[in-house]
Amino acid sequence: MLQAQHESSFLFPVGVSDFRKLITGNFIYVDKTLGIKHVLQESEISIICRPRRFGKTLFMSMLQHFFADAVDAIPTKTLFHNSLLARQEPKIVEQHQGKYCVIFLTFKDLKSTNFDSAYQGIKQLLWQLYEEHIAVLDSHLLSETEKEQFRRILTKTQDFEETRTALKDLSHFIFKAYQKRVVVLIDEYDTPILSGYLENYYKDIIRFMKGFLGAGLKDNPYVIKTVLTGIIRVAKENLFSDLNNAEVYSVLRDSYSDDFGFTESEVNQLLQKTDLSHQAEDIKKWYNGYKIGTQTIYNPWSIISCLKHKGKFEPYWVNTSANELIRKILAEASAEAKIQLETLMQGGEIICPVDEHITFEDLSEDDTALWSLLLFSGYLTAQNVQLDALSYYQCDLSIPNQEVLSLYRKQLVSSLRDRIGVKRYDAFINHLLTGNLEAFQELLNHILLQTISYFDTQGNQPERFYHGFILGLIATLHDSYHIYSNRESGLGRYDIALIPLDASRLGLVLEFKTIADPKDLETGAKEALKQTKTKLYATELLSAGIKKVLQIGMAFCGKKVAIASQQVEKSL
Repeated sequence: MLQAQHESSFLFPVGVSDFRKLITGNFIYVDKTLGIKHVLQESEISIICRPRRFGKTLFMSMLQHFFADAVDAIPTKTLFHNSLLARQEPKIVEQHQGKYCVIFLTFKDLKSTNFDSAYQGIKQLLWQLYEEHIAVLDSHLLSETEKEQFRRILTKTQDFEETRTALKDLSHFIFKAYQKRVVVLIDEYDTPILSGYLENYYKDIIRFMKGFLGAGLKDNPYVIKTVLTGIIRVAKENLFSDLNNAEVYSVLRDSYSDDFGFTESEVNQLLQKTDLSHQAEDIKKWYNGYKIGTQTIYNPWSIISCLKHKGKFEPYWVNTSANELIRKILAEASAEAKIQLETLMQGGEIICPVDEHITFEDLSEDDTALWSLLLFSGYLTAQNVQLDALSYYQCDLSIPNQEVLSLYRKQLVSSLRDRIGVKRYDAFINHLLTGNLEAFQELLNHILLQTISYFDTQGNQPERFYHGFILGLIATLHDSYHIYSNRESGLGRYDIALIPLDASRLGLVLEFKTIADPKDLETGAKEALKQTKTKLYATELLSAGIKKVLQIGMAFCGKKVAIASQQVEKSL
């Protein structure tokens, strides 16, 4: 259901995460208050995982304004008078609205470069949190010792142990002062953990957060309900092993499926309201494609941004972050993963296991962790989800929409140019596409020398490593070429083909061999070329109307490559 204070003129709430501001300002918004009912129905501790910019902080602000009788000393009761919840579940509003004390803590801005900085940031957040509840110091029910402990948080002079137990202690102080059990809301709990992974203090921040959350939430008699939001579920043995009464609601679950993001019906109403219904199909291509449980969901940030800009299509969600995580993942992906990424970027699907319990330390060694992280972060979406005997989810994974696809391409270009150099990379691509293979081979040898390790090529299937490596290098060409991998043509399956969208341009077929002895590189390249000819790999390209096709045999040995080629032309 859509709402706005004044129907004739309204604002678009891009970046608005304060519930009171949303309701009292002249914003058009989608009513998500039925999510409060779901919170009350679900587990005592709910850990809700959604991609960034999917409305998590606004949802938590809504919960804060519902459960507390006042926020920032302003009463909250009137905010829910016209809500869906009040109309459909009036008893819930009567029984629960304004009946609790609320601890609301957000980690969304805690992005530090080292653990000491993160720890100081946490102390600052706790100071702000205790300031919000400073009135408990007026209670005669707190002992002087407890008040002194409270003041140490306010002056940031507490020791490490008092920082670790600050959440539990505050819930105790509040309960003792007001004789009310507390609702705890922790927003973006995993932001400092993601920063720890990216900045190499992962173990330190995990150790602290496990103690902080464990002390505050495990069997805490002063807390009646806890909700945590984040992007991912950090592996239970790392963070949540102390919380036996916690339930995780990831994008694979049906619970809370329509409480974050916009449903198709909600988007259609928004388009009708803004006179943009004629763009529904294009909006679907750009911003739809997510499956939360079995529900089709649109990216809310991108939808509102697109409407604000009168239907202009841009990667709004992608541009709200530096995307360090996906850059790191793409740079460190295995050869097998790079081949699968190419399938995804061609609009295909890959069938992969997904684990809800992510351990960042596994990302460089376990493709399951990689695909899981990309899924839960919003860079992939899942369909046909089945739980197997090992408690992995077997899923059909795909890139959700045009917006996210643009990010993959942008990050690949950026990563390659950072590693190789802009001029060298552009020359490398130009030499390949124009058939200047002598210069291409020289640059490729340089790239192999500079960017790969000897151990990269020593696995069980070294040819697949080189296959994935070359696919990564040419992935920037999607705007002007169809790039196919391991596809049938003629009498076999070629390794890679580049079919130009402009039939007058040169098409390419690439076949790879790995060689044990570098002295045999030239022979290996000729054998690979011979295979392209005898298997008639150019057939698909010639049938597609490509006038000239360059068949290329490439032989690899460690960090060295040799190339042989022959051009074929379509007969008139």
